[in-house]
Amino acid sequence: MCIYPPTGIYNREDRCQDRSDDIVTVVNRPPMPLLYEAAIIKEAKKQVWAKDYSPFEKQWHLLRDDVVSFKPDMVVFNVTTPSFNDDMKTCEVVKKVNPEIIVIGRGAHFNIYHREALRTYYGLDVVIRENWEETFRDLVVGKDIKEINGISYRINDKIYVNPCRPIICNLDSIT
Repeated sequence: MCIYPPTGIYNREDRCQDRSDDIVTVVNRPPMPLLYEAAIIKEAKKQVWAKDYSPFEKQWHLLRDDVVSFKPDMVVFNVTTPSFNDDMKTCEVVKKVNPEIIVIGRGAHFNIYHREALRTYYGLDVVIRENWEETFRDLVVGKDIKEINGISYRINDKIYVNPCRPIICNLDSIT
């Protein structure tokens, strides 16, 4: 399950994070990173649920109801720095439904604040840092978490920081 949290309409692309519902001319952009995450899940032959809850600001019950209905093994959500504290409520909502669901956070904020986020938000299990495409694919296909570059994660109360994933030099290699 991959989502944008119900915390308002933000441009959630890592390079340009800003609230966009108060701009004079609002350009409705498709949530490309969310759709790309869904494509990675589908490519792995797993059931996909992708939803942009951002227009449903503060209506967390919609997310909760969908988690109950879909019964995902993992939920990946995208954060922005301006909406970070609100976005992190995703962890609480998901874990209240089922504490066994793996909650994965993604977004530029985690490139710097991955340790702090894992220490502060106990419902957050994994964060993806920097180049996320291949890292997310490794998580989806079930690669051993200790061998996945580009993530930080918690097991019990200990936080682990795996090495950074190398920069993708050949962008054509991303499918």
